[in-house]
Amino acid sequence: MKRKYDLICFDFDGTLAVTSDNQVIWTQLHRRYEVPDEVEMMNREHYRTGIISISEWLGRDVGEWRKRGARKHEIESEIIKHLRLHEHAAETLHALKRAGCTLVLISGGLRIAFETIFPDHPFDEVFIGNIEFDHDGFISGWTHNPFGEDEGKLLAMQQVADRVGVPLARTVFVGDSRNDIVAMREAGLAVAFNSHDPEVRKTATVIIDSKDYRDLLPLILKEE
Repeated sequence: MKRKYDLICFDFDGTLAVTSDNQVIWTQLHRRYEVPDEVEMMNREHYRTGIISISEWLGRDVGEWRKRGARKHEIESEIIKHLRLHEHAAETLHALKRAGCTLVLISGGLRIAFETIFPDHPFDEVFIGNIEFDHDGFISGWTHNPFGEDEGKLLAMQQVADRVGVPLARTVFVGDSRNDIVAMREAGLAVAFNSHDPEVRKTATVIIDSKDYRDLLPLILKEE
């Protein structure tokens, strides 16, 4: 028998990794570098109302850390302190890879956060934003992931599916936030993993609230 799904896509923040207080790592870094709450809220509101793009919003956030002299080792230390993979996530992803699945990460988050907590990851392709550092470890720039939300996540999934010859009916998208919905609607299986968003839960084929990544295995590896 052939398994039903071959290409498995994951969001990062909230879906694959979580902070100790359920805040995104961006918020933790704002606290570390004492970015005023009003600045954070203003940028979020400007994005929400369409004044700035997601790229501009995230660029402003990274710019606030840069102005305050943030260095790579400090950011890595904050990530290690606050961010962790969901329970049994690494074990589950390596099991999917051994089973022959193509694994893709599609996120508007931070590459440094992903690679710090999951250096031995088995993903075949990673679409994620990137902070650039100079030789002294200071922030020198920011590259936004154009596939980091909404239609961009769907486009990334479609591009990889086309490249490896997998129809969308044989794809899975695992997400938790509203910017995952467009991709979830087109995937063969849409999984809401510990999502508190009612629209995400409504869109999902399956809802998992257990916080145990191993619960994905029977869903993804089931045979036709």
